[in-house]
Amino acid sequence: MYATQQDIVDRYSADALLMVTDRDGNVDVQQVLRALEDADDEINTYIGKRYPLPLVMVPRVITRVALDLRCIDCLTAQAIQKSVGNVTTML
Repeated sequence: MYATQQDIVDRYSADALLMVTDRDGNVDVQQVLRALEDADDEINTYIGKRYPLPLVMVPRVITRVALDLRCIDCLTAQAIQKSVGNVTTML
């Protein structure tokens, strides 16, 4: 996995994570895992064309990309479009 729940907390905050995954006052861990797995799948469709998978070493930029792809629920709709556009262009 390119990013972890702790990476989300470190980048955005525990409060932001809770805000977008709150089911009963707690972080929905399954929702987080699904989102991170989705990010991995999307990243792999791009980088798998150029590099053998799984990556032996994961560059920090890939972790950031994974977070930007799936943790953008706490951003505005305009920021979401910009972030996804920037990330997919970079890949």
